[in-house]
Amino acid sequence: MEHASRSSVNRCRLFALLAAFCWSLAGVFIKSLALPAAVIAFYRSLFAMLFFIPFAGTRRWRPRPRLLFSGLAFTAATGSLVWATKLTTAANAIVLQNTAPVFVCVLGYLVFRERPTRANLVTLLFGTTGILILFAGAAGARDLLGVSVGLGSGFMLGVYFVNLRPLRGFDPFALMLSNNFVSTLALLGLAYGALSVSVSQLAALACLGVVQFAFAHFFFFRSIEHISVQEASLISLVEPVLNPLLVALWVGEVPSLATYIGGGMILGGLALRYLPFGLFKAPSRA
Repeated sequence: MEHASRSSVNRCRLFALLAAFCWSLAGVFIKSLALPAAVIAFYRSLFAMLFFIPFAGTRRWRPRPRLLFSGLAFTAATGSLVWATKLTTAANAIVLQNTAPVFVCVLGYLVFRERPTRANLVTLLFGTTGILILFAGAAGARDLLGVSVGLGSGFMLGVYFVNLRPLRGFDPFALMLSNNFVSTLALLGLAYGALSVSVSQLAALACLGVVQFAFAHFFFFRSIEHISVQEASLISLVEPVLNPLLVALWVGEVPSLATYIGGGMILGGLALRYLPFGLFKAPSRA
């Protein structure tokens, strides 16, 4: 029994690592596709939605207003990441989206009046410092816009996470189907008129939607069956490291010094937040 339990935990850790790897492929696809951000985001959500239909289509669930808000926040967070990756470096875009826990901390206090723990305050301090460094190091108006959009992606992802609280217990596969359905409809208006793509582009977009997006969420859902969300989140910090590395190898895009310093501050704060031991471990709650 002990051996089986250890095997299950290790398998779930592997699932979390696979999820992070799949997520990290976003930069390569987005940078390689000569298509508008709205078109890329639309097709990615469309193919992800089609992927989740077999998993969630037969489960019992009914639409509710919270699902609409969840889908819109999800669309804003994921769509703006694609736009930010087009405008600035992939490193800036993905690191700034990973500021979501900082905004969850702030929103948790504003909405639920939750006093931040010492671990959350450290994450907030590191994250804010890193954000300021990235803004200070922006090279030109386009890069500054990309940094701003990337930060907006992190904020909207934080909003999305906070909205998940009332949806606790809702089937995750049904939630992803609903999110991507709303996202597909919302992005259709922005992408309409530019949806004509080549066969090779359609294949790449299908791979982006299924492998990079849907598989990543599928693996992450499987990972938290036997490990905590905190541990899975810590493992998934591999993503913002792998993403710019793969882009550098594939596209030749090299992050700036400000990205290394500011991004290091943001990721360092997140690592301290999720470490399961040490000074910044969050106190347990009864």
